[in-house]
Amino acid sequence: MNYLPEDWIVYYFTDSEMKLLDAIAKFRNKKTNERTGNQNKSGLDDFKITQWGVYAEYVVAKKLNLFFDWNCEYRVPFPMDLISQDGKTVDVKCTQWFSNRLNVKQDNYKQKPDYYVATQFLEGFDGNDVLQRCVRIVGFICANKFEMEHTTGHNEKTGPYQYIG
Repeated sequence: MNYLPEDWIVYYFTDSEMKLLDAIAKFRNKKTNERTGNQNKSGLDDFKITQWGVYAEYVVAKKLNLFFDWNCEYRVPFPMDLISQDGKTVDVKCTQWFSNRLNVKQDNYKQKPDYYVATQFLEGFDGNDVLQRCVRIVGFICANKFEMEHTTGHNEKTGPYQYIG
């Protein structure tokens, strides 16, 4: 995986960004669950997973100067998270765990993307007891390279997955 320079990879949200992104996450989660039911098998909060994904997509779009899709309607198949100006597709993955690992759930393929971007959502209180939320962009990899170099793992709750890093 290609790792990014430290001064580029952490993005702290403003209050207004958080409010807008939380509203998008809430609506996306509601619309998806209305159509599919809660398919989350991880034991983590379903809304939090959607929320982290929205945060991560927004940050990667902002850093790469790409369009962030505000559309919350349920679509089949789910579209790629981001699309570059030259048509390259990006699947943004987010976790709350600190690692430099990219996990891809085998049954989550919308379609094969051109790139994966690994991110991490972080939150905590600063020295003034103000809640700080940020996304750390860990790195990226071309999907073809991921396919050649990944390792397969298995989680008892969620099943098989592929990872690198």
